[in-house]
Amino acid sequence: MVQPDLGLANLPVLDQFQLPRSCQTFKIRNGNKDQTIYIVGTAHVSAASCDDVRAVIRAVKPEVVVLELCSERRQILTMEKQDALTLQQAFAAWRTGDYSTLQAAYGYLLGQVGDALEVMPGEEFRVAVHEASKVDAKMMFGDRLLHITLARVWAALSTWEKMKLVWTLVHTGISMPDKDELKEELESMKETDAVTAAIKELGQQFPSLLKPLIFERDLFMVHRLRTVPKHSRVVAVVGAGHLPGMREHWDDVIDIEEICRVPQKTPSKVQWGRLFITVVSTGSLFYYGTMLRRR
Repeated sequence: MVQPDLGLANLPVLDQFQLPRSCQTFKIRNGNKDQTIYIVGTAHVSAASCDDVRAVIRAVKPEVVVLELCSERRQILTMEKQDALTLQQAFAAWRTGDYSTLQAAYGYLLGQVGDALEVMPGEEFRVAVHEASKVDAKMMFGDRLLHITLARVWAALSTWEKMKLVWTLVHTGISMPDKDELKEELESMKETDAVTAAIKELGQQFPSLLKPLIFERDLFMVHRLRTVPKHSRVVAVVGAGHLPGMREHWDDVIDIEEICRVPQKTPSKVQWGRLFITVVSTGSLFYYGTMLRRR
C-alpha cells in the first residue's frame, strides 16, 4: 500500500487501514477481546513525523493519547521557538542563577536544532496534545520520571567509564558545529529516531548506557500502555527507536519496581549526574554525526 501524502497543506482524512508506515499496531488481550494500541514511531527532528501523528490521531479518534514524556519534562509541551536561548542568553541565565546548568544547556541546544531545521524538538508531542484536544482524548505521560533515569544512568557507569565517556565526547568534537554543518547532520538523521540512534551508537563503546537510557524505558512504556483504560482507543507517540524493544517485550512480565528503583546518591553526586547527562545528551548527537561522516 502506498503511504499517503501527509503534507501540512492538504492533510488527508485516513481510516485505520490507511495509516502511515510509521504507525504500528499492538494488541492487549482484555477478556475475550483484543484492545488495539496504535503506536506512532517518530523521528524527533522531523516535520514528517508531526504529520504522521496528526494523521493517526485524526483517523483513530482515540480516547487516550500516551506520550514518551514524563511529568518532569512536561514543559516541552508549551515550549515555542522563541523560548529557545542563544548562547549569550543561556550563559547569562546560568550566571544569574535563573537557569540551572541543565536548563541553560538544553535551552541552547533546542535553539540550535530548531533554527537549523525549523522544527523544535518535541514538536510531535505538541501536535499530539493539540490533536487530542480536538477529539476530547485524555493525555497520559508514558515515560519513566527523568530523575529516576538520570540516577540509574549515573549509577550504572563506573568512575572509569564516566571519565572515558567525557573524554571520548570531547575528543570526537562535541562542540556545537556552525549552522550549516548542524543542519546537514540533522537532515541526515531526520528519518530516524536521532536521539535513540545516537545513544545506541555511543553504547557500542559504553554498553552500560543502553540499559537505563533505552532498554529499561522500553519496558516502562510497555507497562504504562498496559495501564490504559480497557476497551478504549489508544494512540501512543514514541521515538521510533523504542518500537523494536517494546514489541520484543510486549508480552513479558515486567518488574516495574526494579526499573523504577532509585540508587542512593548524595545531592552533590546527583547534581554532577545531571550535568553529565546534559553532556551525553547533547554530545552524543554530534558524536553520532561524526561517526556517520567517517563511514
